[in-house]
Amino acid sequence: MKMRVTNQVKDFLAEDRDRNGLPAHARASCSAGPTDVRDGRAGIASMAIRRGKGANAMPEHQDNIAVDEATLYEQLLDGVAKGVYGSGTRLRIHEIAKRHGTSINPVREALRRMEGEGLVRFEKNRGATITRLDRAAVENMYELITLIEPHLIAGFAESCTAEDVAEVERIQARLREVPRIDKPRFSALDMELHLAIVTKHYNDRAVRIWLTQRHLLNILTRRNGLTRTRHQDIIREHDELIEAFRAHDAARATEVITRHIDGAGRALRFYLDMD
Repeated sequence: MKMRVTNQVKDFLAEDRDRNGLPAHARASCSAGPTDVRDGRAGIASMAIRRGKGANAMPEHQDNIAVDEATLYEQLLDGVAKGVYGSGTRLRIHEIAKRHGTSINPVREALRRMEGEGLVRFEKNRGATITRLDRAAVENMYELITLIEPHLIAGFAESCTAEDVAEVERIQARLREVPRIDKPRFSALDMELHLAIVTKHYNDRAVRIWLTQRHLLNILTRRNGLTRTRHQDIIREHDELIEAFRAHDAARATEVITRHIDGAGRALRFYLDMD
C-alpha cells in the first residue's frame, strides 16, 4: 500500500515537470485558473485561527444548546481528537442533533464536511461512521506530506516576491510571540504560515492533497503537547526557510523543510508509540 501511494505521488510530480516542457518550479507562480486554491487561502487561514482559539475552551458535549453547523463541526472534531468518537464509530444523525439541541440539517452539513476531509465515511445500511485511522493510515498521511511539501516549498523559493516573503515574516513574528503552552494558537499560526507558502504554488492538485493530509494530522494530534525542544526547532527552521526564500535558494529551502518534516515525524511517532 505504501509503495503504491508513493508511486502515485511521484507520477503526478513527474507530470508537472514534463508539462509544456518546463521545470515544475519555474511555473510555481502561474495561475491555476478559477479553481485555484489560493482564492480560498485567507478563509482557510482564518478558519484555522478560529479553531485554534476555541480548542481549549470547547466543552466535550453541550446538551440542549442550539448550535450552528460551524460550531457543531468544531465540537465533532474535538470529540474525534479526544477519542469520544473512535475509529469506526457510527454517527447517528438524530442522536447528535438531540444531544446538541439542533436540527438534523446542521448535523448533516457538518458530517458532509468531515467526509470531504476524510474523517467520515457514508456506508450503505450504516450511515456515517468515523474513518478507521490506524497507525498505518497515519504513517501514510505523513508520507504524502513528506513527498509533496518539499516540491511546493522549492517552487515558492524560486518564484516568491518580496511581498510573499514579507507575508511569511509577519506570520512568523506573530508565531514567535505565542507561548509554547498555547498549543492550539501556536498550531493555528503554524498552519497559517505553511498555507501562505504552499498555496502560492500553481499546482492546485498537489496543494489540495497536502491540505487534506495536513488538516487530518492536525486534528489527530491536537491533544499532543509541544516540547520545548520541538518548539525551538520549529521557530528556528521557519527562520531558516525565510532566509532561503530571500535568496531564492530552492535547494536550501528543500533541505530545511525536509528536516522540518522529519522533526514533526519524530514527534508524531513518539505520541503514536504512547497510545
